[in-house]
Amino acid sequence: MAAGAPIVKGGAKNLLAAYGWVEALIGIAALVFHPVFVSVTQASLEHVIPALGSPDTVELYKYSVCALLILPQTVLLGNLSRIYGVAGKSDTLRGNNYHGKYGFILD
Repeated sequence: MAAGAPIVKGGAKNLLAAYGWVEALIGIAALVFHPVFVSVTQASLEHVIPALGSPDTVELYKYSVCALLILPQTVLLGNLSRIYGVAGKSDTLRGNNYHGKYGFILD
């Protein structure tokens, strides 16, 4: 998550649009995740894990694959936390009533 926070800078001009894009990317990642997970799992079980040999190497491989599979969603979630933080500190948003319309925590 920390890797995703700097991507959305404090000077983002349209926070609502940034929020929408990040949410759209999370949705796309969700649609793509299951087929990728099934393919990676099948390839791992059929080809990679039998070739690795030692149980320690297999465990390291499994944890590494798991981390890589959830990395995109984690980075995008870090973007959202940054957007919420910027929205809460922005004086220009207070007059636009984003809090009432979109649920941003501005107080």
